[in-house]
Amino acid sequence: AGAVYIAITLLLRFAAVNTGNNLLFLMVAALLGFMAITGYAGMTNIKGIIPELLPPDELFADSPAAFRVLLRNTKKQIPSFLLQLTSTHNHTVMVPFINAGETFETTINLIFHQRGRNRVGEIRVSSPFPVNFFTRYWNFQLNTLYMVYPRLLPVNFSEGQDGSERTGI
Repeated sequence: AGAVYIAITLLLRFAAVNTGNNLLFLMVAALLGFMAITGYAGMTNIKGIIPELLPPDELFADSPAAFRVLLRNTKKQIPSFLLQLTSTHNHTVMVPFINAGETFETTINLIFHQRGRNRVGEIRVSSPFPVNFFTRYWNFQLNTLYMVYPRLLPVNFSEGQDGSERTGI
């Protein structure tokens, strides 16, 4: 939608220059002003949002792990709207609203495919606010190392070695 908006603005601009039509000049000025105001509002919306990930007690390879996410709005007076949190593992969480100076808590499921020490990598905080023409975003590099244990294997405890059914003690 943003590319179409820019193309229409450029087309109107060339038409205004070629025809000398003052109404077209006013339309182009209004569209460019609207684009500038929404751009500023969109960047103000995501500015000051700081994500923090809190891991679960144990992480296993190829198993989803529910990380707690704390999103802090460090702005003193301006709330944030329609935030989207995306990890490098392509998991996404939507946050509708965070008031000024408050913290919003949610969870995001992450999957690590290798055991050993792993990083989450990059977290992107984005928002289409205010009019969904452009999506603005900030990338946060999270370098904390997490220990990931080997993948869990299924075990069948219902039968003994001789084929008889096992019961509890």
